[in-house]
Order: sequence, then C-alpha cells, then structure tokens
Amino acid sequence: MSKAKEIRMVRSLYSHLQVLSKEDLKGTRIEHGFKRAFMSLFGQDDDTFTSTMFLNVDQLQNQLNEDEFQEDGSMAAFWVINGQFNKFIDSQFTLDYDRQMTDKYFVEYTIIEVKQFRETLLQHMGNFKKFIAEKTCHQRQFDKRDTSNRSGNDACVDNAYIKPVYDKKAMAEDWAIRGYGGGGDVVVTC
Repeated sequence: MSKAKEIRMVRSLYSHLQVLSKEDLKGTRIEHGFKRAFMSLFGQDDDTFTSTMFLNVDQLQNQLNEDEFQEDGSMAAFWVINGQFNKFIDSQFTLDYDRQMTDKYFVEYTIIEVKQFRETLLQHMGNFKKFIAEKTCHQRQFDKRDTSNRSGNDACVDNAYIKPVYDKKAMAEDWAIRGYGGGGDVVVTC
C-alpha cells in the first residue's frame, strides 16, 4: 500500500474536477451556458458539486492518512463520496434540442464530452474503492499479526503439528527439506 499511489489517485481526481473551474472563462457566455448545462445534466450547480466533492475527498484522504487506519471512518467517507457520485451519475437526460445545446456548452467549457467526463469520474470512484479495500485488507493482516505478537503467541506455533521423537520417517523428511532435523526432542512444522 503505497502513499505515492494514494497521492496520485487524489491528484488525478482533483485535476479531473478542475475542468469545472475555469478562471479564464468567468463571466463569459460559455461559462453561463456551461452552468446551465451542468445544472440540466446533473441536477446541481457545478460550484456546489465541485466544492462538496473536494471537501469529501479531503475528508477521505485525512481518514486514509491517520496514523491508526480506521476502516469504519474511511468507508463512511467513501460512501459519502459514492452517494454524491451516484446522484451525479444517475441524473436523467432528455434527448432533444436542449440536450444537444447542453452537451455543446459542456464540451465548449470543459473540452471533454459529457460521457467521457462521467466515465472518468466512475473510474476514479472505482480506484478509490479498490484502494480502501486494499488498505483495509493490509490493516487487518497487520492487526492480526500485531495481536498475535502482543499475546506472545506466534500464529505459526498455534497451528503447529508437533511430531513425536519416535516418528523417524517424518523427522527424516523434515531434515531433508529444512536442512536440519533430529537434534532435539521435537520438530515443529507450520
């Protein structure tokens, strides 16, 4: 689980969302058309969507960065973003002249087709979900080892098969495989 991977994911999502905030087009006909198009396409204004998304991604990143990973907190932050994505992605479209104009304004402002913009956001969402699942898995494995070490038990020893000294065949096999053997009373195999 790499910190660099997490940073790349967040930066990639941020840069994708930055196409919604073009300073050089402020106050222009293109910006006005885009704002109407975004509202028509996604049921919310672009400023609210973008600022809420940035806030939620920041909260998720903070959860992932905590010294002690909290699976519940990270998943809760993820589901907030997921809910926002679903509302955004599942919005209804009308296939008429207004839709054509909406798409035109969206592309003119963002230089990205609406469908491509949606698909890229879905891909980012999938990457975040996979990243959290991987981090959760690694954390569980770490916690399992940590708990085992703190209790003084080695997980390998807990599941050990202890062979009696008189089991000469098994001892010979262990000796051949491991390069050691019958020097002690007991051979432990995990």
